[in-house]
Amino acid sequence: IILKVLAGIPVFIGILICVVVVVFYTYLGGMWAVSITDFVQTIMIVGGLLFLAFQMTGKVGGIEKVIAQTPEGFFQFFPDGDFESILVWIAAWITIGLGSIPSQDVFQRTMSAKSEKTAVRSAFLGGFMYLTIGFLPLFIGLCSKILYPDLQLMRDTQMILPTMVLEHSGLGIQVLFFGALLSAILSTTACAV
Repeated sequence: IILKVLAGIPVFIGILICVVVVVFYTYLGGMWAVSITDFVQTIMIVGGLLFLAFQMTGKVGGIEKVIAQTPEGFFQFFPDGDFESILVWIAAWITIGLGSIPSQDVFQRTMSAKSEKTAVRSAFLGGFMYLTIGFLPLFIGLCSKILYPDLQLMRDTQMILPTMVLEHSGLGIQVLFFGALLSAILSTTACAV
């Protein structure tokens, strides 16, 4: 999608290009290459998201304005009392909370940790980052909904954020955003190789 938006390359060809790049550096460097590139890519992801969130907060007029314009019940943690809401809530927690436990990337990092203590600390730090940094794209999405409500009408919802960044931000933010997004994709792909 990034290559399609930025260079007009068809999605299938973009997928093939990304596969070749990721398999190449994973094959040459093994787990060490994946760890180093993940470290650099995580810095890019967090930096890009923080900068974009900061910029969007300024354009919206502050965090308070974003929170004030969210629908009632938007931040409701527990489900409504009906059976369907409870099932949806449990399914979401199973997917998010338990879905990562057997995943290959978590297993790889746990098994290649320097010690048991390092593996445990890394798991807790990763969980904390998952909860805190994971809010940044959600906050950016809320800001985009307020600033650019016309983008919410797009048929392909995956394109809302990239389109918003391309049409309504400067070159620096575009580089940071797409660099962070590309880093996240490469990081996720490398873990599966």
